[in-house]
Amino acid sequence: MATQDSLDGYINKIYGMEAKIYSAVSDIDRDFAGLMGGGGVLSLPFLDGIGEGWLRSKRDEAKSTVNKMVNGDPQDNSPGFKQFVEGIKLPVTLIDLAAKWRLIEQDVIDARNLEREAGLGAYWEGGGETNYENMRTNQQDPAYAAMVAFCEKVAVELETVAQSVVQFYSTLNDQIYKLLEAIKNFLSNIFSLKFVQGFVDLVDDTCGAIVTTISAIVSALASFKISSNHLQSMTAAQDGFSSLNKWPVPETNVFADFSADDDGSPYRWSSL
Repeated sequence: MATQDSLDGYINKIYGMEAKIYSAVSDIDRDFAGLMGGGGVLSLPFLDGIGEGWLRSKRDEAKSTVNKMVNGDPQDNSPGFKQFVEGIKLPVTLIDLAAKWRLIEQDVIDARNLEREAGLGAYWEGGGETNYENMRTNQQDPAYAAMVAFCEKVAVELETVAQSVVQFYSTLNDQIYKLLEAIKNFLSNIFSLKFVQGFVDLVDDTCGAIVTTISAIVSALASFKISSNHLQSMTAAQDGFSSLNKWPVPETNVFADFSADDDGSPYRWSSL
């Protein structure tokens, strides 16, 4: 399925960047240490006269932003990348479940087809045959149809939720890549103090976008809770089932005497 292939592709790319995301804070630390002369890494003219305090404040600002993106922000109850990764495969699981429901649906269809082929009117006469046909066509056939429809609805609900987040996964993949590239190229792009501020602003914007996308994914997946409640309510009163919500069964009293027809004569069976 295209949806599952797309999701698997984005998930694998995000997994491939996971380690770099977790090391982003230490990478920023390392680069700013270089700017501040740690180990004599850099000596840039435009930094002359600039106190280390300003650079430290920019470093801490960038680190704080990345840290909230990675670990979440309890103050506004926003999930972080770590929490998201724990459930990153949920949409794929939903697609797998949809496929299983379609297998169940096919089994029900197969059973219904056998039931529809089980007419005995050509070989059986009398009240028993009439009641058998009533049970088969007017009671059990609607129940089969309802079960087929229910299985399809469950599968569609699962697939719809999974499909709703595919674009979000694509966007998240691009945003994470953009952030990591900015951190990787930070030192090589420093030509003035404006570039330092620009880097901090880019980190802030990109991390904010990542958090927004993760929140959108979580909200989309949470919507399945509403769908699942609706599906659960449907199981409480299935179309075609008895008033007790049970699979329809024949009234056995109408088959009490198999030895005689309605007029008292023996049942007449044709050769099968």
